[in-house]
Amino acid sequence: MKPDFNVMTKSELRAYVLKYREDTAAFEALADRIYANPNPQWYQPEDTEKIVDLIQASKQSNLND
Repeated sequence: MKPDFNVMTKSELRAYVLKYREDTAAFEALADRIYANPNPQWYQPEDTEKIVDLIQASKQSNLND
């Protein structure tokens, strides 16, 4: 019996996909989740400090998932 991908967090689903690489349904569920919440933003060269802050916040958020 496969786990319910809808109740997994994004981090849990990613870990599952990495562990069971042949599970295409899990991969598709992760891809759907990633593409459902895109965050495209454009920055100017003078925004480098803001970009560093965003990267650090993203890393911290991934550790908490």
